[in-house]
Amino acid sequence: MSPTRPTTPDAAATEAPRLGTRVRRGLVWQLMGRGGDQLVRLLANLVLARLLAPEDFGLLGMAAAGLALADAMAFVGTDQAVMADRRGRRPRFVATAWALSLIRGGVMSIALLLLATPLARGFGQPQAAGLFMLIALQPVIASLAHPGAFIPLRDLRFARWTVMRLLAVVLGTGATIALALHLRDARALVLGQLATTALSAAANLLITPRRVRVRPWIHRRHARGLLRFSAGAVGTPLLIMGVAQLPAVLIGPVLGPATLGVFAMLRRLCDTGQQLAVQAAGSVLVPTAARLAEEPVRFAAAWTRSIRITGLAALGSAGLLAWLGGDVPATILGPSFRGDAGLFSALAVAGGLAAVLG
Repeated sequence: MSPTRPTTPDAAATEAPRLGTRVRRGLVWQLMGRGGDQLVRLLANLVLARLLAPEDFGLLGMAAAGLALADAMAFVGTDQAVMADRRGRRPRFVATAWALSLIRGGVMSIALLLLATPLARGFGQPQAAGLFMLIALQPVIASLAHPGAFIPLRDLRFARWTVMRLLAVVLGTGATIALALHLRDARALVLGQLATTALSAAANLLITPRRVRVRPWIHRRHARGLLRFSAGAVGTPLLIMGVAQLPAVLIGPVLGPATLGVFAMLRRLCDTGQQLAVQAAGSVLVPTAARLAEEPVRFAAAWTRSIRITGLAALGSAGLLAWLGGDVPATILGPSFRGDAGLFSALAVAGGLAAVLG
């Protein structure tokens, strides 16, 4: 096994610029990929907002809240482990990660199917139980994604990953719009989300190096390591989920799906720039942290530079949207999504601060 850091001064001097170049290239690829992703989703929202009613987006938000809760409670972190763990390239480790992911996805889908009717009633929308059952299929579909696709990211090689994942988003978005034209209700959004998830899983298989395209199988030693890895992150996914899904829990049952739909679309519009910066930087920092685990000074410098770039991008985007004001949603999404005066600007500022402080 190759060492995790250079063992001689000459090797260190050679590795430093090489790693810096990879980080910069990775960040560029991720910015292009995430930027394309956000652009596709923004254009899709422009179309979908004119084909569907705010209630449809609100119902999707309610169903997604239950999904997010189950996802946070059953967090395993197999993808992150493949990128960060020193054994992440081993076929047996990847096979175990995939097996645990499949088990998790199956259990989550069964639990969500059983809870679909109570969740729909809890949100005051018992007629939407079928929609909650439909979105319950997402965890098991997502679990089909091969975790070996994250091995190239360990080496900060993002080109193929970026292209394949963006292609999956484009095809999935096209499917969503086609379904919206045909169904004209919230089922189109859920089915489109499932289609995008399935396409992303297929992309993962194509990205995965051939030597680790193994069948799922649990190897006890690696399973213990993966479970210890996920135990170290206990609480964090729940905290993130709570912050992200709090509006759905508070607004949905009290004010109804139409108000929640308007709020969700305004928030999505505000978060476009911030998400681009945060996701791009985060995707590069995880493998960089793994490579510099024993060199805290270099990692701290890389982290600081990334935070500065992310913060400037997020605050710049937030400031621009806040300055443009509340007419932006009505212009982009249509009059049904105008919202209260000042809400859009407040969401833009809050999103920018959250991206920097988080």
